[in-house]
Order: sequence, then C-alpha cells, then structure tokens
Amino acid sequence: MQRLSLMVAFSSAMVVPVPAPAADIVLRLRPIQASGPSTVGFDMSQENGQFSSNYRTWVSGGGTGFLISGNKVRFDRPSSLMHVNGKGSNGIVIKGNDAAVMLANRGEVDQGATGIRVTGKQAELRLLRPLDVHGAGSTGVLLEGGSARLSGVGTGNISLSAIGIHVTGNQISLVLKDPPPLSLGAQPIASTIGSGATGLLIDGSQTSIRLRDTERILGEGSQGVVMGGSGNTLHRDGGSSEVAEGGTGLFVQGWLSRVMLSGGTILASGQGSVGISFRNPDGPQVVFTSRAGHRQAEDGRNQLVAGADSRIIVSNGATGIHIAGAYPVYADLEGKIQVQAHGLALKLSDEGTFVAGQARNGVAGSIVAQGVGASGMAAEGAAIISLDHNLYLSTPPPLPALINLGRIDVDPASDGALPPRAAMPASELEFGMSVSRGGGRNTIAVNEGTITVANSGVAMIASSSGAMVVNQGVINLQAAPGTPEDGLPLFGLVALNGATAVNRRMGIINVNAANARAFHADSSSTLINQGMVNLNGNPMPSRDARMGWPAGQSGTLPDKVNQVVYSSSSDLAGKWLIVGGADLDALHQVNVSTLFNGVLQVDPDGVFINEGGVAGMRLAVAGRVQNAAGARMTLARKSKLLASGLLVNEGTLVVRHPLGINGWMRNQPSGRLHLRGSGMAVNKQNGGIVNQGTVLAEAANAGGHRVAAFVAGPGLGNGIHNAGTLTVREGYGVMMTVRAAKQGRSMFINSGTIDFTADKGTTTALYVKNHAGHDLVNDPEASITVRGNNAIAMRSDSDSQLVNRGALNLGEKGTADTGMTAMVLGGRNAAGRIVNDSQGVIRIHARQSHAFWMAGSGSTLINRGQVQLLCGDSSCGLFRDIATRAGDISGSAAAAAYQFVPPLLESAAGHEQRVARSTLAGYVIGTRPDGQAGTLSGGHLDASGVTVDTGFVAGT
Repeated sequence: MQRLSLMVAFSSAMVVPVPAPAADIVLRLRPIQASGPSTVGFDMSQENGQFSSNYRTWVSGGGTGFLISGNKVRFDRPSSLMHVNGKGSNGIVIKGNDAAVMLANRGEVDQGATGIRVTGKQAELRLLRPLDVHGAGSTGVLLEGGSARLSGVGTGNISLSAIGIHVTGNQISLVLKDPPPLSLGAQPIASTIGSGATGLLIDGSQTSIRLRDTERILGEGSQGVVMGGSGNTLHRDGGSSEVAEGGTGLFVQGWLSRVMLSGGTILASGQGSVGISFRNPDGPQVVFTSRAGHRQAEDGRNQLVAGADSRIIVSNGATGIHIAGAYPVYADLEGKIQVQAHGLALKLSDEGTFVAGQARNGVAGSIVAQGVGASGMAAEGAAIISLDHNLYLSTPPPLPALINLGRIDVDPASDGALPPRAAMPASELEFGMSVSRGGGRNTIAVNEGTITVANSGVAMIASSSGAMVVNQGVINLQAAPGTPEDGLPLFGLVALNGATAVNRRMGIINVNAANARAFHADSSSTLINQGMVNLNGNPMPSRDARMGWPAGQSGTLPDKVNQVVYSSSSDLAGKWLIVGGADLDALHQVNVSTLFNGVLQVDPDGVFINEGGVAGMRLAVAGRVQNAAGARMTLARKSKLLASGLLVNEGTLVVRHPLGINGWMRNQPSGRLHLRGSGMAVNKQNGGIVNQGTVLAEAANAGGHRVAAFVAGPGLGNGIHNAGTLTVREGYGVMMTVRAAKQGRSMFINSGTIDFTADKGTTTALYVKNHAGHDLVNDPEASITVRGNNAIAMRSDSDSQLVNRGALNLGEKGTADTGMTAMVLGGRNAAGRIVNDSQGVIRIHARQSHAFWMAGSGSTLINRGQVQLLCGDSSCGLFRDIATRAGDISGSAAAAAYQFVPPLLESAAGHEQRVARSTLAGYVIGTRPDGQAGTLSGGHLDASGVTVDTGFVAGT
C-alpha cells in the first residue's frame, strides 16, 4: 500500500481542509491554534487516515482544534500539551467509527470546554497522561459513541464542578490505573477531584469500568465516580480512593448496575464524607454480596460485590457505605471495614422509600469500630422495609433491614481512657447495630454472629416505634480491669421510644464487666428475653441488677420463667405479638407492661401471662393466656380462642366486642369480667366457659335480646357454668342461644348468683331461642333474681329441660315491677320440660307474676319443690294460664320416675385432657305411690351424694 507522509503547518486564523487522497496518509501536524466560534484548527475527512501531532495545541473561544471525520482513523499525540478553554471549545473531535486516539502528555481543559469528544462507534482511546479539567461545564473526555474502549492513568485533577470523563454511549469499556511513578519507590501520582467536581460520570448503559488508580475526592459535592444509566459494572481491584471534607467516592444512582470490590482501599474521612453511596429517589435496589453471581441483578436492583480482600476505612464523621432509595436492599459484606473515631461503617437511610431488603455483614465480614463515636451498621427511615407487621417471638423475623453474620467489634476507649459519661443517653452511645425512626413499620436488625462491645457502648439498639433489634447470636460486654460500675454505660440490648429488643431462644448475652447491663429500656418500649444471659460465665439470676430491668420491675419477674417481656407502655402499632411456635418448645411470656394497638397470637405451645396491662388488643389464642390478679386486659374486635386455647382471668378482663370461644375460658374467683356495648362471650363449637368470679354486663348497644353476656352456639356438650356472681342489666341478657347444639346437649348451669334487670326490650335472663339441644339448670344453693316489668328468669322456645334446684326470685320485697315469670316454655311447638325439683324454691314478690308458663301443648311440667307467693295479693300464682296447668304432670308416676342428670363441666387448668363428669351430688331420687323408687342410668356417674326420699310428695 502506498503511504504519503506530509508535514503541515497551520496558523491560528486559517482553516485548511485536507482532501482525501487515494491512498492512506500519515500527517505529522505542527502547532494548532483555533480561537473563536466555529473555528477549526485542523479539519480532515478521511477513511483509514493516520495523524500525529507532537506540538502544542491552543483552543479557545468556542473553537475546535482537530475535527476528524472518517472511519478507522488513527490519531496520536506523543508528547505535546493541549490547552482548551472557553464554553463550546473542543480540543479533539472524532466523528468516525473505529477511531483510535492516543494522548501521551497532559492537557488542560477549563471554563466550559471539552478536551476530547468521540461520537463514533467502536473507538479506542489511550490516555497515557490524564487531563486536568476545571470549571463548570468543562469535560475532559466525552464518549458519546457506542462500544468504545478507554484506558488511562486516572482521571486527572478535576475541580470547580468539572467532569473528568463523561460516558453517554452504551457498551463502553473503561480501565483506569495509576501513572508510572516519577522515580523508583515513589508513591503513585493521585488524581485529585475537588470543589464539586466529578471524576467519572456514567450515563450510558452496559458500561464496564475497572479501577486500579489512586484518587483523592475532596469537598462537599465532589464525587469520584457517578454511575447512572442501567446495567453498568464497576470493578475496583487495586489502587485507592480517599474521600474527605464531605465528598463521595462512588455514587450509584442508576439501576441494574453492579459494583465489585476485590482489592484496593476506600478511605472516608470527615463529616459528610461517604465511601460508597447508593442513592436514587427513583429507587435503587442494592445487593452487597460476597462473590460474583451470588445474587443476580433483577427488578432494577444494583449489586455491590465486596470480596474478602476489600478494605474500607472510615473516620471523623464519615460513612463507609450509604444506601438510600425506593427499591429493596440486600447486603452481604465479606471484606473488612475499619471504623475510626466518629465514623460509621454502613447506613440505610430514608432519602427515598425503601420497600424491602437488607444489608448483611457476611460470615467472613468484619467491622471494627475503635475510637469515640465509632459505630457499625445503622438503619433509619420511615419505611426501610415492608413486612407483615408481626412481632415474631417464635420464628425468625422476615427480611430484616440489617443482619450480622460475622463480627462487629466496638471499643470507644481503644485510643485511651474515656471520661465519665453516666449522663450520656443510650441513644448517643457507640453501637454495633442500630435501627431507628421505623414510622410504624418493622425496621429490624438481627445479630446471628458475634458483637463485642468493650468499655462503653451498645451492642444493638432500637430507638423508635416500629423498630426492633433481635439477638440470636452472641453479644459480649467487657471492660478493662478496674472499670467502675457506674460512669461508663455499657449495654447489650436497648429499646427506646416505643421500640422492641428481643434476645431470642438461641441468643446469648455474656456480661463480663461490672458496668455492663444486659438490657435497657425506657418506659415506652419492650424488652423480651427468651435466650441465655450469663454473668462472668454463669447463668445470671433474673433479679440481678446487671440484667438491666427497669427500676421497680425486677421484683415482678417470676423466678421460674426464664422468658420475660418488659414494658410500661408498648404500642405494637398494629403488629402481631406471636408467642410460641411449632418449631420451638413451649414458650412462656410474662408481660408486666401495657401492650396496646396490636394482635396477641399464642400458638398451641405458647403461654402468655399478663401481669400488667393489655389495652385494645385482639386475641388469637390456641395456647394459654393468663390475666393475672391485679392485671387488666381489654380486648378488641374479632378476638377468639381456638380449639386448644385457654383464657384464664384472675384480674380484670374488659370485653366490648364479641369474643369467640372454641377453647375454654375460666374466670377465676379473683377475676372480674366486664362486658359493655356489644361485648359477649360466644361459646362456639368446641367452647366451654366457667365463671367462678364476678361478671358485670351493662350498657348494651342493642336491646331486644340481641346481646347477652354468654352466647351458646352449637357446642360439643361443654356448655357454660356459672359458679360466681353475674350482674346483668341495661339491655344485656345473661345467656342466649344462636344455633342448635351438636353431638349431645349443651347446658347452662348456674351454681352461683345471677342478678338480672330487664331493660331495652331484653326481658329474659336465660333464653334458649328456637335452637334444639340446650338445657338450663339452676343448682342447689344457687339463685337467680330478676327485676323489671315482664322479666323472665328461664325460658326456652325449643326442646329444653329447664331445671330449678336452687332459688328463683321474681323481684324483691316491695317491688313495683309486674308481669314476671320464673320458668317459661314459649314455643307453641316446643317439646320441652319444666322441672322445679325438690330443692327448688320460687319466690314471687311481684304482682301479676307466675311461676310457670307453657305456651304450647307438647311441653310438660314437674313441680317437686316450693313456690312461695309473696306478692301481697291474689294476682300472682303458680300457673300463668289454663294451658300451663293442663301440662302439669307433677303427681304422676312418670313425674316420679323422672330424673335429670346434668354434666358438671370443668375446663382444663392447663393443656391436660378435659373430661366431662356427670355428678349427682345433691340429687334426690323420688318414689312412686306404690313405694318403688325411680330408676337412674348413665355412664361415668358420681353417685356419692345421692339420697332417696321415701315419702311421696307431689305438687306444692
């Protein structure tokens, strides 16, 4: 191929176009000077051209030094300098494809100019010396074409809001390394980026960047690398990035991008300085992973691969890694982060809205925070992650914001002795892991590795409502020998401002210092211990002061229960407090707090004991809940006891909405059950209710027999037993049915005292509506007193047996109420039976009142007891009408032979098998007129208290 070599000289005012020759041309160009708008120093349109310029080039005023068009152009500048300044000025412009450009000496670009601009595809640039770029709008190298390759020695000195290298094209390959040292053994020459400048700006997609250079980023707004666009990859395997005075080393604001650290060092120092920042209000999803390919980028997420040989050093108010954005965050760090005084290793913040995610310190990861103010990992924000709003005590919490699998070491006294800091709030101490400002969502930090805090500080702290820290690894608290017990606060788990701290079942807290406390909380927060707390290698007693329970609470903690909940006022913010779990042994939780605004779920192996307050909580109980004496519990809507659930009330239980009972509810002798509004104990398919305490039902929000203290559903024969005191008024009924019984008969048994006042259209105390299989029994020494006009003590509109063996009182002496009835079978087709047994007494104080009333013809009446007419005139009597008198079979052989054997049920004290026992204590077997006794048959009968009445007695 014929080649022609020409030496060409140009003046500053002349533009000389060179025509394309027939063969390749090698041009060696003398000095170029272009000044003024649209001025071009050298303009060539040439295919396969080769150009070399070894002389200085001056461009200013909007001019262009070299404008080369054509494919496969080669352009070299072996040693000459290039000076480009002024808005719109360009040093070298390459418009063709497959261009190759080499610069071997430094150049200066300032005042809005561009040093090198490549618009063609598949260009190759080699910068053997960097360009120094200064001034807003100035750019050293602008790559606009696709599939280009650039290799260079750093970005140069960039300042005053300028840009060193700007990539807008796609599929670019870029490699930056250090220039050769000036002398043997000398340190590499570092690029300096300051005064709001940017070293490398990536706006294109599918760009690959490899960094081995040394750079210094100084000043607020200064950035080493800004990576926007999508699908870009940055790999640092050598060199160093030193960030100071508020600068940022690497700023990722795009998506589907990946950052790999396999070597080199990032140093961040000074208030506001950040080593690596992922921050995009549109939302990056950031993945820190230990090895390439560990997680694939998807759904807009970015990745940071921080290998074991990577190193980050942080000090003086700087942050090593800062993440903020709207996409989920996943983080695994396997390298080493060294934090010095007033530095922070990693922070997730609320500059944007995180949907879900986490940041991990991996198994091989190490965070060492030494010096005053040096701390580990922090998450803060209104919505770092989106969970199902549950407070998990039995299963691992899903998707924590922060996880430590490796080591975190914190020692603020590593540089020397600390001054006394007893007055310093826990929120201002150095920490291993911290979550704050949860904003009602679960912002969670979990330790599964080892956190060691020496001398002073906090291992894990949650400091806002909705935030939670969970230890299921090891926490070590230690101090130098001779450290006083007070003066240097040292804590394991801390909860403040409505937050929660949990030491889970596998969690271990080792307290090895006199000034250390395992736990700390303010009056609004929750502490939960399910794990192990050791004092100098031995289990710590729960009442030891170094456990850290708040003042006045340690005395309430039971010695036999290792799992404890503490709080004084804990807002669960709509979350579920879950106790127990199929994967764990039975868990016992003791609450000495006031829990509110949430759901309490107790699994079959869980036990929740309330010794404080539960306010407006919804229950979902399959295990055991105990409201202890002196405690108070107020239930919210949709509360329920499942088939295996047991609710034991020894304190005050307030129910304002229906409480569904498929298990057992027991109101103990000390218990007070208060029902208001629409509050009812609804006995469902497998339910059973026993009252031995006091029940008050009042202020019903609906009358007309729509609300009752106890509601009988289908049942399985368990029924409802009152052995305490029931006071029912203001529209409430004592008991009503809502469905027919299944598998045997359901029963309401009164062995205590019932005081009922008819009101708001509710006139019946015990009412079986048109539902088969329900019986009502008033036991010996029990009493039912009814008040109010037209009040009824016991009524059924179905096939019930109404049995009175105690006292039924229609009003009291001197009452003005009228129209009462003791026992009623109200359905016209009812086939039930009324029995006033031999121990039964009916006292009628109200005028125009009666003992019995049967509306239908299919019912029968047996009266063996007493009816006392105490109304003062002849308006009261036994039978309300002639039809009722006609149904009286009291003197017949059938009546004498009749025996009623109700089962007296007892709920299980715990989770042992429940047994229904048929007791006949207090029953009297009657005799027929011919002297023969009645017969009795049944299974599992206790007949020890049965007597036989040998005298035939009929009627009253």
